[in-house]
Amino acid sequence: MKIPLTKKQYLLFKYIEKYINKNGYAPLYTEICDKFKRSKSTISVLVGILVTKGYLKKYNKMARGMQLFTKSSK
Repeated sequence: MKIPLTKKQYLLFKYIEKYINKNGYAPLYTEICDKFKRSKSTISVLVGILVTKGYLKKYNKMARGMQLFTKSSK
């Protein structure tokens, strides 16, 4: 079972989910920053929380290196 999200975390997750479903790839941090009017460091922390809580899988040093976490992505 996944750990529940705060409102900010949930909104970020839904944005990333919708973006991936629409485009077939994850948004850049700069695109997320523009959408939420937050700094890159703030977005990085929030993405890290989503990874820790099991909602996203992150590939470091890779542009658009995020994917939605599913059972098949382990």
